[in-house]
Amino acid sequence: MAGGAAPPPHNPPITVSGPVSGAWCGEVTVDGQVTIAQGETLTVCAGSRIIVQGGANATVRVAGTLTIEGTAEAPVAITGQGWAGLQVGGTMQGAHLSIDGAETGLAGLRDSQITLAYTEIRDCGAALSVANGATFDHLQAVGGSSVRITGGLLRLTDSVIDLQRPVNGADCLVFGRGGATIEHSRVTGCHCPLHINQADLPITVTNSILDGASFPVMIANAQAEFHMNHLSGTAADFDDIGGNIQANVTDNYYDGGPPDISSGNPAQFQGSGMYRQDPIPGVGPR
Repeated sequence: MAGGAAPPPHNPPITVSGPVSGAWCGEVTVDGQVTIAQGETLTVCAGSRIIVQGGANATVRVAGTLTIEGTAEAPVAITGQGWAGLQVGGTMQGAHLSIDGAETGLAGLRDSQITLAYTEIRDCGAALSVANGATFDHLQAVGGSSVRITGGLLRLTDSVIDLQRPVNGADCLVFGRGGATIEHSRVTGCHCPLHINQADLPITVTNSILDGASFPVMIANAQAEFHMNHLSGTAADFDDIGGNIQANVTDNYYDGGPPDISSGNPAQFQGSGMYRQDPIPGVGPR
């Protein structure tokens, strides 16, 4: 194409299974399970489409490195019907990726290192599970059940988590350990956008929207900062579910009034008297 970069090379359609490495360019059918072993790298070219067949026994396992080279003009798609999902125990990196049809779209295991931009996960039993944190810029995780964080720091920027079951659905982000930095994002469409049973790392939420919920935040056993956010719930804004909380909630917007805090010890929520009466410009994904 004159004046522009050459499109990525695409090979004839292939079917793969077992150990894999090298490059996938074009249409690739995964038959059952494939594994990227430790020390190996698989690169997926821009515009490639990966079709996973084999149902619940089919998965893409990453012990080495998986690199996604999608672009805005030529994203990468990984799709199937009822397949297990991506299971990452090594490194996954890249951009412009869509995942659908899996039991769990992307499972980050204990030793995983995941950094993705412009990723969409939808029509999965659960979009994500994270055991060693992950970094997402412009993530769209739509539908499914709770996203579970059991270790490491989850970083979300300009992202949306929407279970599409407002108020009475499952909880959106459920913390068993770990922590989070959430900035310019929206977590919505569920019973509770942030359900923090315990967090051994800090949780910081800024310039974000937690709404479409009964309780925007349910929290215990955590240190947290909430600033410059919009929180909107039908029950309470913060629900103490077990104490041992150190939360600074200064300078948020709660539909124009003070925060509704459900706790036998509301002093655990510092700065509750300093709130915004008007919506904050620029909050949410940009």
